[in-house]
Amino acid sequence: MKPRMMIIFTIIAIVLQPLFLSLFPESMAPNLGFCILIVCAATLDEKNAIIPAIIVLVTSLFRDLFSNQYVGVVAISMLIVAITVTYVRRRLDLENPIILISFVILANVLYEIVYWVIYRIMGTPYDILYVIKNIPLGIVVDVVIMFVGLFFAERYLGRLRRESYFKEMKW
Repeated sequence: MKPRMMIIFTIIAIVLQPLFLSLFPESMAPNLGFCILIVCAATLDEKNAIIPAIIVLVTSLFRDLFSNQYVGVVAISMLIVAITVTYVRRRLDLENPIILISFVILANVLYEIVYWVIYRIMGTPYDILYVIKNIPLGIVVDVVIMFVGLFFAERYLGRLRRESYFKEMKW
């Protein structure tokens, strides 16, 4: 998938996010910004993934500013997960559907736990059980969205791997 298309998908996801938050309960509403960020980090190389990641992080700061107790928690959580995904994707074969699904589930769980840890450091009384209670429904919705996004971006990922393989060969 080309970086321009990913930027367009990012902007569409950011526009649709408030609609989904109003239609679904909070635990079932998809986090489209997070899904796009993971798809960008998993499929694009670092220089092409930076613009969609910056757009998602800035809009998550605005979302925090208007709707959350602390500003920057969502952005920090997304940034940590995006860095982790970028690091791990080099070592995994994301063309295998089982690895892809487990990868997406672990990214979601990591996001929720980092989010809770930051809130806990800031002094909120939320317990880990409150977070674990809301994870399953959110994970199912986000996994479906990310799996579809990664499935469509798979052609680009395969081409990127082939190009990097031949680029590293010494002729």
